[in-house]
Amino acid sequence: MKELFENFKNFLNEENSYPLGEEGDIEKISKVIIFDEDRNILILQRADHMKWSPKKWDLPGGHLKNKETAKIAAKREVKEETGLSINKLVQIGEVGDIIVFEAIVNKKSEVKLDDENSDYKWIKPNNIADYDFVPELISFVINLETNK
Repeated sequence: MKELFENFKNFLNEENSYPLGEEGDIEKISKVIIFDEDRNILILQRADHMKWSPKKWDLPGGHLKNKETAKIAAKREVKEETGLSINKLVQIGEVGDIIVFEAIVNKKSEVKLDDENSDYKWIKPNNIADYDFVPELISFVINLETNK
């Protein structure tokens, strides 16, 4: 019975928009729209070995850990995934369980990808539809520029 429950739990996680990845992860997710000085945003291409949405483009971020704030999770995930240190984060909205922040970095900041991502690009937000982007956040990014 325990194995059946675990299999069902795994099935539900696979269907979840951002399935839990590591021990201690909770349902809430932090994502960061990182702008450079020219208002380009940083997008990351998920590595082809990733179980969920391989090769799709996404924003930096991930699941909160137990007892972690969304802001701390956002900073941690950005550092892990890109090597970038983000000091000033501003929460700009929520999409379901996803808390979205905005940050600005110096254009000369060097991006160093982790093994979860295979590529990155700096793009204009209104060009997001040109990429195979995760569906959960695409409309949020598009609306971001129309509301500026």
